[in-house]
Amino acid sequence: MTIKSFHQHVRTQAAPPPRTNNELDKLENQAAEANADISVDSRHQTLQGLMFQFDENVIEALHLFKKQNVDYVQLEIDHEKERTLLSHSESHVTPEQIQKLLPDNAGRYHIYRFKHDFNSETINSTFFLYSVPGHGSKIKQRMVYASCKESVIDTIEKKFGINFDRKLEICDITDLTNDYLFQQLHPEASVNVAKTSFARPKAPSTRGPRRLLKTADNPDE
Repeated sequence: MTIKSFHQHVRTQAAPPPRTNNELDKLENQAAEANADISVDSRHQTLQGLMFQFDENVIEALHLFKKQNVDYVQLEIDHEKERTLLSHSESHVTPEQIQKLLPDNAGRYHIYRFKHDFNSETINSTFFLYSVPGHGSKIKQRMVYASCKESVIDTIEKKFGINFDRKLEICDITDLTNDYLFQQLHPEASVNVAKTSFARPKAPSTRGPRRLLKTADNPDE
């Protein structure tokens, strides 16, 4: 027996026994069911995210926000202690002032009551803002904030009864302005304002300047 024949004999002995078409179909169905179970379980675990307990100061600040005693609450995640902490709160603050309260190297959650005028009425709109510096923060920290975001929103809405009109993610803190938040709430009004601001000037008339014709009061003179 040559070496080539010997290796062929070994492969033949190690190969699975021949199967009927019914057996092959059964094996394919079992493999498909197993893959489906793995996909469903993996997706379920991904959607669950992380849930860190709220600190007592966070609970108090959210109650004050609900009572409209404060308009702004800033939260941070302590991933080592696995807790959600209160970073800052203000009774009254503008979006531009919030910019100065944001760290440039760490993520934050913000609950903000945006007071503005629209159609001659003063409106209070509640925002959930998730600020995450793209380059200044660490990858692990960004992953923690992204994973906890949905559970934080769910807890605030269900346990504190605070419903959000908009939920936004902000990568550049300079985007957080009064105009930006207004556009998120009233995009049609913002478009109309832009059209008015950039309206084309009227085209010059094709007619020449009007001539003043003198009429004689007394043609006989």
